[in-house]
Amino acid sequence: MSILGGSIPGTKKYKKEENKKKEEKKKKLVKSSLKEGKKYTKAQLMAKERIAAKKAGTYKKPKTAQELAKARIKAKKEGTYKKPKTAQELAKERLKIKSEKEKKKNYTINRRGRKVYK
Repeated sequence: MSILGGSIPGTKKYKKEENKKKEEKKKKLVKSSLKEGKKYTKAQLMAKERIAAKKAGTYKKPKTAQELAKARIKAKKEGTYKKPKTAQELAKERLKIKSEKEKKKNYTINRRGRKVYK
């Protein structure tokens, strides 16, 4: 122990204390386990986080299905609505991008079958 009452810098005990201090700073507002050692369920944790955000004043209420539908109808009337792409359309885009990358081909394949970039 040093004269001031803490552990001596450079020792294992000192490093452990420093790590504990850092972890305390990083702690969340919400505990993830009960006193008995049991863990909260995912739903319970999400509810606790929501309640903590409300208390802190940072909570933003999610839009309901009705609100989303109204926004979509409004966008259609204005002409700014873009229909979401289907899975097939997204897959086609990915294949197109992949084929374009292959065309650029900035590598060669060596004797072992590995790509060697130029």
